[in-house]
Amino acid sequence: MAITLAEQVRLKIGLVGRAYDVLSDDEINHYLTENNNNVNRTARACAITACFIISQTTHTKASDPIVTG
Repeated sequence: MAITLAEQVRLKIGLVGRAYDVLSDDEINHYLTENNNNVNRTARACAITACFIISQTTHTKASDPIVTG
């Protein structure tokens, strides 16, 4: 069974498991169309987009400084 271009993009940039829903198939297919179905260029564009999405949803707060030594 051959995998689709969108699945190839997901595998290249690690959008598997819990990260699968970061980008929808429609978003990936939009980038595929924009990049003439070039998987490598699409993977780069999707990776950048996924980084922006993840950076907006991840928040950490350091309450205590780490002291070593």
